This record gives sequence, C-alpha cells and structure tokens, in this order.
Amino acid sequence: MLIGHVLEKRAMVTPHRPALIFQDQVISYRVFDQRTNQTAHALIALGVKPGDRVGLLMHNCPQFLEVFFAAARIGAVLVSLNVRLVPAELDFILSDCEVGGLIYGPEFKETVAALTMRPRLSYQISTDEKPADGCLGYASLVASQPSTVPDLPMTESDLLAIMYTSGTIGHPKGVMLTHRAVYHAALNMVVGLNYEYPDKLLMLAPLFHTGASSPIVGHMIKGIATVITRVSTLRKRWP
Repeated sequence: MLIGHVLEKRAMVTPHRPALIFQDQVISYRVFDQRTNQTAHALIALGVKPGDRVGLLMHNCPQFLEVFFAAARIGAVLVSLNVRLVPAELDFILSDCEVGGLIYGPEFKETVAALTMRPRLSYQISTDEKPADGCLGYASLVASQPSTVPDLPMTESDLLAIMYTSGTIGHPKGVMLTHRAVYHAALNMVVGLNYEYPDKLLMLAPLFHTGASSPIVGHMIKGIATVITRVSTLRKRWP
C-alpha cells in the first residue's frame, strides 16, 4: 500500500479519533489528513514533482509528520536530516542526493544560514513565525492551499524516503526506502505488538529515524494515537 493512502483511509474510517498528541494539541485523523493535503498542494505549487528530493530538518512535531505524509502523497522523496549534524555534514547529504529544497524548524535558522548548499536550493520553508529573508513561512504557505487529496500516479515500488547512515567508517550512505518497504515494516510491528484503540503510544525516538517513522505508520494502520515528545526537551531534562 502507498504510505499516503494509509492516513487517507484511516481518516475516512475514524475521522474523529486522535491521531497526534503534542504538548497541549490533540489532532484528529481528519484534521491531520486535511493538513497533510494542504502541505502536499503547497509543495506542488513550489514545483515539487514525483521523484524530487525534499529535505527536512526539524525536531519532533506535527509539522514533521505533515511533510512526511505530504511528500508520500505526491511521490516526492523525503530526506529527513539528523538534527545533530553540523552544516558541513548536512551539505554533503544535501548535495549527495540532490535535494531541491529544505523545510526546517526555527531552531535551525543559523545552521541553514551556514550551508554552502543554500544558494542551490530552489525553496526554503521555515516553521518560524518570522522566517528569515528569502525563506517562506510554513503556516501561511500551507493555510492557503486546498485540503483535497492530490491525484498523482505512483506505485508501491517508488521511493518514499532516503535516510542516511551514521557514516562511522566514511561518508554517510543514503538508504533508499520504498513505500512497500516502510508499509511492511509497519505491518510487522502491528502483528508483533498487541495494541488497540484507545491505546496511546509514546514516541520518544527522533522522527528523522526509521525507528520512529515505521512505527507511526503502524499506529495509523491500527487507528491509535501517537504522543509526540520533543527529543531536544528530553536531552535537557536527562543529559
């Protein structure tokens, strides 16, 4: 199954169930699905096409998952970046997989400004309330888009994401993940873990890692809520 269809079908079956819980926000499957569609249309409006690489540098938050599922809906390939990397390391990854644009959180304003790859990006989008010059604001960009489902052809064998290894014995390597691979990884967790609605599962892993993205797809297959915790907050409390 296509990853974008997982959320779409869940929103049709149980629209009012909580999908994401983040700080004081409870986001239903219907609202999350609509936000994902709006984000998908925003990317299309910027010229993102199937197969294009979309960079994402963000701490755990609902916007991260909106971009994740939005890219899946339009056949784009998400390149989720390790938030602990320095500009030179990010430059290598962005160049290696030919990322066309970057979406990032406000904490990474200085990091993005230091990227040598920055002038080569066709768009930059920040979730900051006051984006830097030359950068688009995520909230206003998404809010202006329709919430209808984009209709673009794709198959389960198409790339969903490229996630980079730690590069402990050289440069990081981009691991290519298809829709089919992530969906079946999620199914394995659904089969192996005995959870059912109204269970809520706490997600402590960073969303840029497959150890978080695959389980969350599994949560949506079962229609349960994911409680998102900012990893940076955990590090401050328990160094």
